[in-house]
Amino acid sequence: AAISEIFAAPAAGAPAGRNDPKFCAALQQIVDAADGDFASRRTGEPSKMMPSWESTVALPGSSTCRVADKDPVSFGSVFCVMAESADKAVVEAAQTATTDQVSACLIGWKSGTGEQLGTRWLEFEPATQKSSNRSLQVHVRLTEPVENARGSVTIDVAVKRPGSKPVSSPN
Repeated sequence: AAISEIFAAPAAGAPAGRNDPKFCAALQQIVDAADGDFASRRTGEPSKMMPSWESTVALPGSSTCRVADKDPVSFGSVFCVMAESADKAVVEAAQTATTDQVSACLIGWKSGTGEQLGTRWLEFEPATQKSSNRSLQVHVRLTEPVENARGSVTIDVAVKRPGSKPVSSPN
């Protein structure tokens, strides 16, 4: 099935914010750009701090969406900052809301969880990958606030290289 065929249409009577058609459409546009390593989503000049560009598509509710260049782990990615706060409760509530939004869009995708050094994530990948040497993944990440640093919730859409850890548990 084409990637665009596995995105859910908004359900009638879905709770507000849970199955937002604009959010799902924007996420679909980002995922559809994965075959070209997200090059079609780049705009403007690359950042001087790291090889990334503004994205031509922003997820509703995000403060920024950027396209990262290829690196040793991935063939490229789009990452969007959905929330930032020094208040752990605010960041955790944002993660729940963001996870609900992403889950509502990725019907039929496998999911799993992970945690490492103050970062927790929920990861999704299609039930069937198009290629054995490229793995499309969507992560909702929560980085906990620590002294002098705000916590954040981000959505990362990436095409991982072989050997990257797969989603561990089916949905």
